[in-house]
Amino acid sequence: MLTAGAARRACASSCMPTNSEPGWKARYSCATLTSARSPWNSRLSNTGVARFERLLRRPQAEDVFDLLQLYGERCLPVPRRTERYYWSVSCLPSTSDKPLVRVNASWMELFTLLPDDDELRSRFILHLSDFTLDGSPEPDHLDHAFLEQCIDRPEDVSHAFWRTNGIIIVKIRGAASIRQFMTNPRALRAIRNFNLTHMNRGRNAYQASHCYSVADRMLGD
Repeated sequence: MLTAGAARRACASSCMPTNSEPGWKARYSCATLTSARSPWNSRLSNTGVARFERLLRRPQAEDVFDLLQLYGERCLPVPRRTERYYWSVSCLPSTSDKPLVRVNASWMELFTLLPDDDELRSRFILHLSDFTLDGSPEPDHLDHAFLEQCIDRPEDVSHAFWRTNGIIIVKIRGAASIRQFMTNPRALRAIRNFNLTHMNRGRNAYQASHCYSVADRMLGD
């Protein structure tokens, strides 16, 4: 009998091939949303504008927006129709790790870009079962070789285990390696799986910190 993780991976293989966008998006229970973004976007706070302008001056800004655009295109279902209510992106959030941007859904962090001197490092929160040898959520079964093979420079990837069982934090350094991870077919399926899990849990708890200016760059507007 398949474990829950193996079953999810089998479903992902059939529902989310990299060349079939409608397949994986159909698994999103709110994909029929028809509402566009809220009028609230026209009343950005002075704090939000100031943070966005500060981000534009950061040496990593070009890579940040390139990576966010790739993430929006590949990793979020119907991103414009689900923006803010089911996922959000915050700009220079005031947390101790001092990220540049962070993407959230429900109560969960999904993806974060952080400064690494003048370069970038990233944090992906994912289901551990998508990275184990047997599809189980067991840390001892982690497929270390796969993680290293996702990118050309194995030294750029590391990991930690979330405080909740069954979740892995994948940490990647350098814009080129982050981009490679997001374009690896198996890693991409894992990102989509986790994002769908948390977007399907209901309304986003981080709506108030959503930065429409960053989202516009992220979604190519």
